[in-house]
Amino acid sequence: MVATPGSFYNCGQQLPDEVEDYLRQFPEKRQSVMRTLSYFDPVCFAPDVHSETLLWADSKKATLLTKALSGQTEVRCSEYSTYKDGLYQQPWIAKQFGFAQAIVPTNWPT
Repeated sequence: MVATPGSFYNCGQQLPDEVEDYLRQFPEKRQSVMRTLSYFDPVCFAPDVHSETLLWADSKKATLLTKALSGQTEVRCSEYSTYKDGLYQQPWIAKQFGFAQAIVPTNWPT
């Protein structure tokens, strides 16, 4: 599996901007919003993941998720470039499926 924790990971520490905007308008709904967001936190689903995982995240910020994943997990910081990340990700995926080489766009120098 290849994943990025995303907006719903660890919402108690960091909320998506849209949620922050909503809570500024309706501060009395904070408890309800936080309870609802907790249903989507990937940490809740992580114990059911048994595959090898490439997690695109800051290793310090993803500690909870990394510990919760059942399978072997590799954490790697994104370079914020589809090309640069792809040069790592595509061979990683190919290896998981037993291919000798990754299939990458012909215009990507390898």
